[in-house]
Amino acid sequence: MVRRWLVLFLALLPLAAIWAVTNPMLASPDETLHIIRAQSIAAGDFSNPYTTDGLPIESIECFRFQPEVPAACQDLTWGADGTRRIAATDGYPPLYHALASVPAFFVSGLTGAYVMRLWMAAIVVAVVAWAGVIVTRTRSGPWPLTGFALAMTPMVVFVVSTVNPSGLAVASAMLFVAGVVSLCTSPWRGRDVTAAVVAGAAGLALTRRDGLLWLAILAVVLTPVAARPLIDSVQRRGRHVVVVAASAVAVFVVVAAVWARPTLSRFARNWQDGDGTTWWEAARYIRTYLVQAIGVFGWLDSPIGEEAFLVAMVLAGFVTLLALVSPHRRLMVATALGVVALVVTPVAFGLVRFPYLQGRYLLPIWAGALLIAGASASFGDTGVGFNRRAARLVLGGWAVVHLVAGIQNLRRYAVGRSGSWNFLTDADWHPDTMPNSVAVVAYVAAVAIAVVGFSMVLREVDPLGDPSIERVAEPESP
Repeated sequence: MVRRWLVLFLALLPLAAIWAVTNPMLASPDETLHIIRAQSIAAGDFSNPYTTDGLPIESIECFRFQPEVPAACQDLTWGADGTRRIAATDGYPPLYHALASVPAFFVSGLTGAYVMRLWMAAIVVAVVAWAGVIVTRTRSGPWPLTGFALAMTPMVVFVVSTVNPSGLAVASAMLFVAGVVSLCTSPWRGRDVTAAVVAGAAGLALTRRDGLLWLAILAVVLTPVAARPLIDSVQRRGRHVVVVAASAVAVFVVVAAVWARPTLSRFARNWQDGDGTTWWEAARYIRTYLVQAIGVFGWLDSPIGEEAFLVAMVLAGFVTLLALVSPHRRLMVATALGVVALVVTPVAFGLVRFPYLQGRYLLPIWAGALLIAGASASFGDTGVGFNRRAARLVLGGWAVVHLVAGIQNLRRYAVGRSGSWNFLTDADWHPDTMPNSVAVVAYVAAVAIAVVGFSMVLREVDPLGDPSIERVAEPESP
């Protein structure tokens, strides 16, 4: 288990790290506000206005929301230490910002901001790797690993590599879903899996103001998988277990709801004031949200490109289709519910408040649905040879999507979104850490490392293509 965690961690960390050091500083939604709160916590100041080290928050205004303007206009000259700023992040649960504050105790300025990015990338990738270990138990076959990879869209890597709570939220969602699916459909039910469920649920609910809502949605999606094992467990262990579990859940929900209350109140007012739109208008934006979930970087001004988006959706759709024809009915139904949740959730939000939702908000549902789909597909009878070849093709295609995403993002800041592809040397902007040419080589190397790492895990989970995979068969209907 430790070895596989280390392999997955080392496979994914270089990709997140290269995004962290080549993306312009503060070029992530609300990254300025999250860094401000983290710095203030390190300074012992926990309320607005926050104490900062002189972070130049206005430096992004010259290119934010302007995809044709390169980042060369940005002036990252730091102001005076102790500068106080108002930031609308005081309503967030403190978990993410408390973790992000650690580097600010030791280093400040531009270097400190990059260290904060790398620090949080390492923490979040560690959580993701934990989920990957649970998903890829020995002889689980190639599809759970494939679903795990597809859950990590380029947008997930982007938010993981910047100071943004969405990264920890989606990692926690992956951990929660992986744990529940493993507990209910596999023979591996150790304390590590139970701990993953608890840690994933707590991380998701206590990272974002709307985290409790995403946790509730995932719980509904997982109901077909978890309901029967939960009932059987209650019957075996007695009422005292139910009382203890219910009490723990109640305490957990109350704590999370304290931070969610302002958001819930605001949406109640939105509903009363009629700030929503029609269901048809909200549904028209579903494709936009999916594009953003796959990859619209920066301040929603750096799209991955239509071709890469199409390839990504085809690959995810292929695995989902295999999941929907799986003989494991409970996982198949849960996969279908995950797809429905991806469609219904943005429409429901749109009826209350429009426009509000962004694609990265849906990443916990996307990741959960793909993890469930991978588990469901593993029960199919498509044949060992087909599974091995098809899974490798999907993983290879996904690697290409990630490589294109990184290069597209670099090009946008070097010469603008529609600028020349000759930006390796002929550009006004290069990352603070390396020339564009070196950055492209680093992207290629990071993707290659991820491919090697996933190949190692793939050989381990299905070394000989043995079809006799140990799993908990679905109980026959009476």
